[in-house]
Amino acid sequence: MTENDLKQIEAEFGVVLPHAYRRLLLSPPSMLIALMDAYAQENSEFEIPIFLNASVITAENREARDPEEGFVYNEQSEDDLWPSEYFIIGADCGGNKYCVKPASGKSVVFEWDHSGGDNFEECADSMKRYVEIWFKELGEVAAMDVEDYPD
Repeated sequence: MTENDLKQIEAEFGVVLPHAYRRLLLSPPSMLIALMDAYAQENSEFEIPIFLNASVITAENREARDPEEGFVYNEQSEDDLWPSEYFIIGADCGGNKYCVKPASGKSVVFEWDHSGGDNFEECADSMKRYVEIWFKELGEVAAMDVEDYPD
């Protein structure tokens, strides 16, 4: 990912991505790249906890915001569009999405539960913690030296 990629993403979605998230995308740890690549091979590049590819980030956020795509954000009201304050940074094979709130300027990560509604819950208070959670979850914590990504 390049600075130009990030600028294009920010321009398209009208956001300024949090500093820690930008740093992670510009310089992801090699073990994170390997882990996300392995995870994508088992699932899909659209079903990994941390998207590291600009085209995947763009496609996922376009789809969530485009009513023509048929993405149902809130099953109680099919007219509801994805809340613009949340920017999708990853997903899982169960349909849940992981997001940041760019306007906050912080890299707090939220999980949106695909069962519908406004089910956004904080799952990590920083980008560093989010990366650590996934390495622990996937049994790789000992193999990685997580860099500090301050806000």
